[in-house]
Amino acid sequence: MSLHSVRKKKDQALTTQVQELHQKGKLLQKENMELQKKIDLISQENMELYNKVYAFWGSNNEGVNKGMQSSSGLMDENVTVHLQHQQSVAKPISPKLG
Repeated sequence: MSLHSVRKKKDQALTTQVQELHQKGKLLQKENMELQKKIDLISQENMELYNKVYAFWGSNNEGVNKGMQSSSGLMDENVTVHLQHQQSVAKPISPKLG
């Protein structure tokens, strides 16, 4: 086998690998966009629920403090989900070395 044919096969193999990596990159980018849309929808739903809960407690002036204390599990759960979601969106992704 000549040196020229070895180089040609190697170039073809590398070209194929590059094309496959580009395709995988496009698929990952598409998946990322779909996941971002899901995050946006969940965030919007979360804010709507958050606003409903606080609108309910705010409209009930008589029992705002009492209600917030007696149902702190509900309030804490909604607030915690909201805070966790915001943290996960804002958290930067850093590559692991080593």
